[in-house]
Amino acid sequence: MIMGGVALALLAALAFVATRGSNPAMGFLYTDLDPSAAQAIAEKLKAEGVDYRLSADGSSILAPQEKLAELRMSLAGEKLGGPIGYDVLDQEDSFGVSASRAKMNETRAVEGELARSIQSLQAVAAARVHIVMPERAMFAAEARKATAAVTVKTRGRLPAETVQAIRYLVSSSVPELSPEAVSVVDQSGALLARAGDSETIASSDADERQAAVETRLRDEIEALLSPIVGQGKVRAEVSADINRDATREEANVYDPDAQVIARQVTVENGTEDQETGAAPPGVSVGNELPENTGQPAQPGESRSSRGSQSSEDTTYQNSSRRTVTVRGPGEVKRLTVAVMVDGGEKGLDDEMIQRLTRLVENAIGYNSERGDSVVVESMAFAPVDDLAEGQGGILSLLSMDRIFGLLQLVVIAVAGLIALRMLKPKATSGEATQDGGMLAANDPEMIALAQRAAEGDEEAMQQLEARQTAGNAALLDQEIALAQVDGRIKLSALNKLGDTIAASPPEAVAVIRQWMNA
Repeated sequence: MIMGGVALALLAALAFVATRGSNPAMGFLYTDLDPSAAQAIAEKLKAEGVDYRLSADGSSILAPQEKLAELRMSLAGEKLGGPIGYDVLDQEDSFGVSASRAKMNETRAVEGELARSIQSLQAVAAARVHIVMPERAMFAAEARKATAAVTVKTRGRLPAETVQAIRYLVSSSVPELSPEAVSVVDQSGALLARAGDSETIASSDADERQAAVETRLRDEIEALLSPIVGQGKVRAEVSADINRDATREEANVYDPDAQVIARQVTVENGTEDQETGAAPPGVSVGNELPENTGQPAQPGESRSSRGSQSSEDTTYQNSSRRTVTVRGPGEVKRLTVAVMVDGGEKGLDDEMIQRLTRLVENAIGYNSERGDSVVVESMAFAPVDDLAEGQGGILSLLSMDRIFGLLQLVVIAVAGLIALRMLKPKATSGEATQDGGMLAANDPEMIALAQRAAEGDEEAMQQLEARQTAGNAALLDQEIALAQVDGRIKLSALNKLGDTIAASPPEAVAVIRQWMNA
């Protein structure tokens, strides 16, 4: 009964593990839901008979993975779940809506669409966007600019270029919003980008510039030297000192050898005079004739004069050139390069090292004026342990779900073996087993020798003792069956009894006679 109970318990545990492992994998249907939206979706899934689970905080709903796409489509048709976007404008009744309400709905729509766009990024799991677009007061001198705040839930570390992409995405979607006015915060409360801090952008750009320069130069050096010294026999490290300050320079340059006209004034004056004298006096008969009446008098003498005058005032000035230079962060101030080459036990000679040094200097654009440094050293590399590198390769290819599934199979197999072992029937009294180097009691030869030794055959006793001394001492602990004897006795007890009888036959005969008389 105990064995049966244990077997039933093991079978029940086995069935529980098997049914638990056969449950469908669950995936997130919606995340970051409001309590009201989560309740509506849960009631809808319950009415349709779909297995679902709620997260601990009640903001996420899980459903079977094979039904996620179908459920999202059906819930979207009923306008359940998901962030608010331009869909809020479709539900709005344009009649009777105030201007403030319409502006608020428009802001909500833009926030929802921006959240959807940010969530489409690979490193972002969820996002929320808050936009503040203040209205200009009636008597304000200038309007307040818009600001925005973004909260993201990331999958691991969010790169700096992704943070900048989020800021520019939000600023490009909102009028009069600059990227410097957008703050970005992750789920742990870490400030990824501070609003109004342009130095944060400059610093991140400088970091990206430094990493890009170092990586590019390192790859170029290794690619240049690998065909010469061999693949995998060169290692290079580059340290770039990047200028992180933004500078603005203005210069006025005058050239004394080149003159230009700064001002030129030209004045021209002209005069013209004409004089006519009076007619000479006198009266004649011809003048008084009728046909000559009304004729003009004869002119007298005339004189004319003309004159012109011009003046020019010219002012010269030396030529000048105005230059405005704006330098952002990212300029390389100094390069330090260290190259290690595997030259074996003997190493490379000095001439070869100098040639490699010249190659590296030309590859990086060596400039002694800014203090660049290049060091090339030859030394023997340590051998690579291929077996150590290959360890853990199989486990790295398996996901946690597969590992959990394999563990379930192992538990089921072990429980099954234990159940089969415990349900195996025990050997009957007429059977015996042989384990390791022990001989079974159902061996005909052993049974015959044991019976002959029990009957007092000295030759049989000697053969049993010889087998015992040959290294089969465990044989004496085996139980054998004798005729007309209820149960089994150990062969070692028979040997001790035989030794006692051989050592004192008279006492043994007396004991047997007394036993027979009794």
